[in-house]
Amino acid sequence: MRKGTTVRRAIRVTALVMALGLGTTGCGLSAAGVRTIEGRAVADGRAWDPRILPLARFVERARGFTFLQPVPAHFLTPAAFDRRFNRPSAVRPNHFGITTDAAGVRALGLVGHGFDDDFAADRGGLVAVGVYTLRPASLWIRGATLDPYLKEVVVHELTHALQRQRLGTDDRSKTSGRAAFALRTLIEGDARRIEYEYRRQLPSTEQADITARGKSVARSIEAQHPSLVGALGTLGNVPYSLGNLVSQFAVLRTGDAGLNALIEDPPATDFWDPYSVAPVPAPLPDPFALPPSASGTVRRTTLYLVLANRIPGRSALSVVDDVRSVRYGREGDCVDLDDATTDVPTTERAFRAWAAQMATGVTVSRRGTTVRLRTCDPGADGLRDAPFNAADTDTDPTLRLVLARHLLAGRLYRLSGAGPCMDSFIVRRISVAEATQFLATSSPLDPYEGLPPSVVDEAKQRC
Repeated sequence: MRKGTTVRRAIRVTALVMALGLGTTGCGLSAAGVRTIEGRAVADGRAWDPRILPLARFVERARGFTFLQPVPAHFLTPAAFDRRFNRPSAVRPNHFGITTDAAGVRALGLVGHGFDDDFAADRGGLVAVGVYTLRPASLWIRGATLDPYLKEVVVHELTHALQRQRLGTDDRSKTSGRAAFALRTLIEGDARRIEYEYRRQLPSTEQADITARGKSVARSIEAQHPSLVGALGTLGNVPYSLGNLVSQFAVLRTGDAGLNALIEDPPATDFWDPYSVAPVPAPLPDPFALPPSASGTVRRTTLYLVLANRIPGRSALSVVDDVRSVRYGREGDCVDLDDATTDVPTTERAFRAWAAQMATGVTVSRRGTTVRLRTCDPGADGLRDAPFNAADTDTDPTLRLVLARHLLAGRLYRLSGAGPCMDSFIVRRISVAEATQFLATSSPLDPYEGLPPSVVDEAKQRC
């Protein structure tokens, strides 16, 4: 996750299994290449820290590159790490096409009852346990003992370090502007993919330990901050969860070289369409990659999460699939979404259904082929909790249909080379619960395992 010049692995108060690594107090070490500064064991850059080296070698094998130079590793005490990387701060600009101050996210219904400015200033529940900084190019770890979970975190961060050394991901021309969201999705998805490869080769007991700790910590934080659970956290996690499937599909279609080409020259797309992954990115007629501002365009994933938080996912999916563009406008504490669509009646019905689930201060109007949703901040105490915003420690409920479409597209392509049709048809006819069941399957031979047979049969007839 990119924040300034920092790439960090984090846990959000959301529905994903992302655990908080608890390390022990740093102490002096005598291993080669390691020195102690103010109680921190630090690699001096001339040699790999011996605790990091095996993980670096795994990343090299999994990613098909070798490091050009060792990555200095800084092991900090939890207190020192938190002072440096986990300080509360105001919500910063993002690549999702909306402003994320408290009033803005309340107006869009992305949070539940009680979300106030104090929650917003807490960065949405972000707690880092491992960080790779670009300047200086270093790895920072919370604690001095690498348990199974923290090793997985280090693998994720080392992937970012390798991306920087071999693919130039710190190039500022790529980290801002139209392709910034695509780049972030690709690099976080790539790191998540390698991280999961690392987990799969661990003994089952260590895999279980990582999963159990993740669920335990996520539930604990959700209990403390229930209004942070849901679509806002899901939105922040899109580059990880969606990016994982995007990077897998890219490797499947074009190999590591194809993924590398995408990262080196990221396309101006939001990856809503699984088939937007191509061996060599080309300019696409996609208006959803503009940088965020008080007035701009909204990414399709953002619009989907706003809608699916308050109305059924299939209805939200239908609206977003028919979008030509969505204009975002901000006037005081009110937000306007102007949806230029190919299906005005469906969009208008969905917007009115969404408005009925909100508090007062929401209006829906239409002009030609554009449907406007105007929604104003109801205040922390005036906002209703979202019916589709239940806490879940396994994955993001509101994003499952989108993830299911990407997963199905990849499976169909791998087994038959099939193009788009089956995946879109099926996903628009299944429930979130059915998508959840499908995402939990891993059949290498049956791409439809976990899906309702009647829906699959209908799709085969239509496609």
